Amino acid sequence: MGSIPSHEININNNLYQIDETKIEIQLTKDSLYIIVGSGKWIGTYSVIKTEKKKYEIQGKMEGSGVAEILYFDAKEKKITRKGLFPQPNAILLPLKK
Repeated sequence: MGSIPSHEININNNLYQIDETKIEIQLTKDSLYIIVGSGKWIGTYSVIKTEKKKYEIQGKMEGSGVAEILYFDAKEKKITRKGLFPQPNAILLPLKK
């Protein structure tokens, strides 16, 4: 669980402030779930090892042509979600059991 930091968007030369939003990512054997606020998306993913104990996860969400890019650091036990412009990156940590 993590959050997308607050940020601004520029629409027709008008700046709008977007509040911080909670984000949750769930990976199962064959599916990727992304929950942002009250929205929920499901898709598939593939994993690419980039370095020792570091992985890039590329998600393909249903109904979206935009790839979700996640970076998993197994040593630090965190996922960084690459922000979709103009969103900044979001860092997610595992939920405590």
